[in-house]
This record gives sequence, C-alpha cells and structure tokens, in this order.
Amino acid sequence: MSSGVESRGKTMDIMYSCHGKKSLALPDNRAITLRRLYSVWNSLRKDTALLEKYNETFEEQKRLNVIEPVDERDMVEGTIHYLPHQAVFTPHKNTTKLRIVSDASAHYKDCPSLNDALHRGPVLLPKMYGLLLRFRIGRVALISDVEKAFLQVRLHEVDRDATRCLWLGDHKKPPRQLYVDNLLVTMDTPEDGLRVYSRTKEIFNELKMNLREFASNDRAVMETIPAADRSTEEDSKVLGIRFNRSEDQFQIAGTMPRQEG
Repeated sequence: MSSGVESRGKTMDIMYSCHGKKSLALPDNRAITLRRLYSVWNSLRKDTALLEKYNETFEEQKRLNVIEPVDERDMVEGTIHYLPHQAVFTPHKNTTKLRIVSDASAHYKDCPSLNDALHRGPVLLPKMYGLLLRFRIGRVALISDVEKAFLQVRLHEVDRDATRCLWLGDHKKPPRQLYVDNLLVTMDTPEDGLRVYSRTKEIFNELKMNLREFASNDRAVMETIPAADRSTEEDSKVLGIRFNRSEDQFQIAGTMPRQEG
C-alpha cells in the first residue's frame, strides 16, 4: 500500500491497488452512467431546491479541485471508466445534509465493477470497543469532525480517469441531444460526424437499444454510414419540422388565405 502513496507538499496522492496488476482492466461504463444520469435528473427536477443544491455541490467540488472537467476527445494512457452518482440525504446532521455518492459497484453484465477490480486489503481501523474505553480514560473529552474527509484524499493522475462521472452543463435542462426518442447532434466536420455516429451506436447498443434511420446533410457522412442504419427518405423530421437534407433547409408548409376581389 505504501508504494501507492505519494507525498506532494501538503497533500497525499493515492494510487489504486488492483490485485497486483499495473492497471485497472475495466469497460468504460458510459452507457450505464448516462442512463443513471437521466434517472437522477428526472428525480431531482421534481424538487427545484434539491436540484440546485446538487448542482452547487458539483460547482463547489470544481472550485476546490476535488473534481476537474475533462475533454472526452483527449487521449489518455490510463483506464477510462465512468461511475454513476446519486444523492444521499442525512437531514439529521448539522454539517453535510446532502452528499453526492458515486456507485463503484455499477457494471455491465459479466464485466467487473471498479469495486471488483480493487484489492480490498486488511482492515486498518482500530477496534471500536478499544476506542471507546480509551476515550473515557481522561477527565476532559474533546470531539471533532474532519470536514469532507474522504474528499481530502487526492487520487493519483494515473487512476483519475477510472473515476469519471457525467453531469450537465445546464442542470435545468435534461441531458442534451436526445428528445424522447430522437437523437439530435451537430458537428463541424464530417470526421466528427462519423466519430459521433460510431460512438452513439456503441453507447445505445450497450443499452440494448438500436439507433436507426440516421440522416445527415453531409453526403460523405451519409455514404459512409452503413445502409442498414441510413434513412432512405430525402426529407427528415426534426421535432416535427421537415428538414430537407440535400438543400440543408428547414421547410414549413402553409396555406395563404385567399383574398377576396
């Protein structure tokens, strides 16, 4: 364990211990995490104050460098693994009444979770009864609490991408780009379009959901997408509005009132 601890000034950075292996062998878990994000947001949006508090907790953790934003397009050397999160309430406490807790036991079928991949190690906590007895030896008792204790332990850079999570840029709106059963995405280049096509297919396949009828205003993208996934219609509907792909235009049909005389 001591070989995975690195002192950096006033902080200690800890590496994961993974059953003697050099790195964590885990799937990315993104599909599960995205599905759980929808569930958490749908639950929180019923209570505006609670949703605001949840978002404030994320913002506070960013300010304190407990978490950091990442660009999913960046290449990383370590394992990329996403963890779902949820709210845990302790209203009886005077300190932290709401905590955001990551679910390290979440996993795909027949795949390990982060908890499964980590070496548990021996229990190093002292015996409870011994603590209580020693606490009563002296005449003066003093009790305190370490503020956000677990958040003060920093995870080493090599393992940080194994604890990614998803949250919203605008917490008042649902996760972007999916409207009930329609996926709407925009990119700047055909290469990005094909990358997003491949990635979204992968994510939804992991959820046992098939994305189909892909349509794009870019000919190169359409020609590269397999025929089984392509829409054969020249015009598509975007939230009920006709979209002419070849003309790259929205088209709205209407009737003009007939003028008398």
